[in-house]
Amino acid sequence: MKRSICALFLGFLTYAGSFAFDKPFFSGYAGFQTNLQNASDSSLLNKNVTAETFFSGQLDFSGKVFLRGEFYVLSAEMTNSNILSGYEDANAYFRLEDISATLKTNSTNASHYISVFMGNYEPIGSDLFLQRQFGIEPISSAFTTSWQGIEGSSIIPSYQTGVSYVYHPQSNYALEFKGYKNSSDENSIAGGLSTNHTDGIDFAGRYAALFDRATVDLQLSVDLPLEKKDANGNDVFLLIKKIRLNGGFSLLLGNRYTTSLFLQGGYEGYVINGDSSDKEFSIKNVYAFSESRFSTSRFNMGVAVFNIPVKSAVSMTYLKNIVYENPSAESIFGANVNIYSDKLYFDSTNYTLGIHATWVMTDDDAESLLDNRSQIAEKLLHEFKLTPYTSINILGGSLSASVTLNCYDLITDFSHSISGNIGFKTSF
Repeated sequence: MKRSICALFLGFLTYAGSFAFDKPFFSGYAGFQTNLQNASDSSLLNKNVTAETFFSGQLDFSGKVFLRGEFYVLSAEMTNSNILSGYEDANAYFRLEDISATLKTNSTNASHYISVFMGNYEPIGSDLFLQRQFGIEPISSAFTTSWQGIEGSSIIPSYQTGVSYVYHPQSNYALEFKGYKNSSDENSIAGGLSTNHTDGIDFAGRYAALFDRATVDLQLSVDLPLEKKDANGNDVFLLIKKIRLNGGFSLLLGNRYTTSLFLQGGYEGYVINGDSSDKEFSIKNVYAFSESRFSTSRFNMGVAVFNIPVKSAVSMTYLKNIVYENPSAESIFGANVNIYSDKLYFDSTNYTLGIHATWVMTDDDAESLLDNRSQIAEKLLHEFKLTPYTSINILGGSLSASVTLNCYDLITDFSHSISGNIGFKTSF
């Protein structure tokens, strides 16, 4: 299938190049962040230091053809190893986040978008589809922010090669239909995490709409995992033993500038045909996020509760350190209160100042507490964290920094209580 998609992609470019366009308009977005993280065995002077960067660019040919490319790089831990030498272990994780070509045509009452793509293309849970179709500002939570690229964090991480068609009438909604091959993608740097367990062929439908007091983005997909061998171990061309259903949604009730409620949910891998063991419900496949947002003239506040699978949390700025500290965990659940103001000025420079108060627990923690309930109070306190953060518009971009303090470890294990990051993003 990959060869067919590549041939289609090249044919698409040839077809697009046959038009006489004006000079293309180029725009881009890039970011770099350094992370100071706690591993399970780190100390104050021996932290895990990593760096990550992304670059995204778009060529716009008169609003008719869009060529896009984006990559993401995450370095290996830089203080305890020489990342510039040796080939036995990977010194960085490189991923092509997006390479795509989109042709836009117009009919009497609608716009039509035909795309050929490879990568993490407009995933469910990301604002990217809503922004491109409706031109809105981001609606996702600041708590789930990511430096993995313009897509941000997603409900069901995937790596796709396929085609899509979007129908956007002169109305408040858009429909998308996709067919793609979903490939496994193991990140050996981030604890060997895989964005998808099996290779398969997927067919997906998406509905997104803007209403006066609501924004909705919903996607459902049918995943047909491909087997390479039959029950006797013989090689086969195509064998499908089961069907998996995946789905997710983002819903904003209200608008981003006033008091509102933001909801996200999803489930990956609901099997409707296959072995009974495949049909077992697993919390590690459930994505649930609810955030009540309150806005005043001076500050904003968000109160969230969540359950997020580790394969989604590993890309999130404020949760990935928990993933590194708990390498065997499969899901993270907890609550977060975010209080901030983005209406602050130093002279004429705008900046944001805020703090996250977060309580988290992994599925491993929950299982251990069931076996030893006398430690419940201690464990609840142990997982309470404070994260003051700031960002400032400077040098044509945004400079941001945060420091996370584990309140319990500040008293009992100071060397393991501090982590943080600093980064810069800019558009051009």
